[in-house]
Amino acid sequence: MNAPEILKLYDDACKLYGKQKMLVEDVRIFEPLYQQYSLAEMQAALNTYAENGKYFPKPVDLINIAKNARYDKAIEDQRRQAEQIRYVGGEPVYNCPYCQDSGYMEVCLPDKAYPSLMATCVHNKPNALARLRKEGRFHFKSRNVDEVLVWIPARRLFAPEGSCVPEWEQSHYSDSAKLTAAEDLTAAAVDLFGGKL
Repeated sequence: MNAPEILKLYDDACKLYGKQKMLVEDVRIFEPLYQQYSLAEMQAALNTYAENGKYFPKPVDLINIAKNARYDKAIEDQRRQAEQIRYVGGEPVYNCPYCQDSGYMEVCLPDKAYPSLMATCVHNKPNALARLRKEGRFHFKSRNVDEVLVWIPARRLFAPEGSCVPEWEQSHYSDSAKLTAAEDLTAAAVDLFGGKL
């Protein structure tokens, strides 16, 4: 949102709460806070806040509502996606075998301090996907990782070319891919979400 859009948002809030209108100069300070949100998202957040909010909303009130709405939408999208999965012989058939349509693939790094990380799936990177289909491998590079990865179908994960992943560690890698615990979100994992292929 830019300053005029933020002013429009606060004009609506002032009407709801009986406050005096603000000037563009008054809301410029909020620009960095609202820059990643659209006016529609913030107006929806204001409407939600107004249902129970007794006092004039602070930016944090509206931003938290908008974040929760985005999270709820992502969960709903995943639910819809799960409903669209086709089954053949009782087994699910995915459009992408690498991430099972989740959008994130597991990268096993047995020689690193963090044994398994999640990264944006290769199917979202046309050049890397083309190389993977043609050569059976592709180059993955981010701040902490610079590896040529190959697909291991039996384990449904990617690993550095030539690496050996012991069988007994397979369950550990599968569990860590779920990213259910806060400690799994290492700095390296966060870096990989924005990694370049």
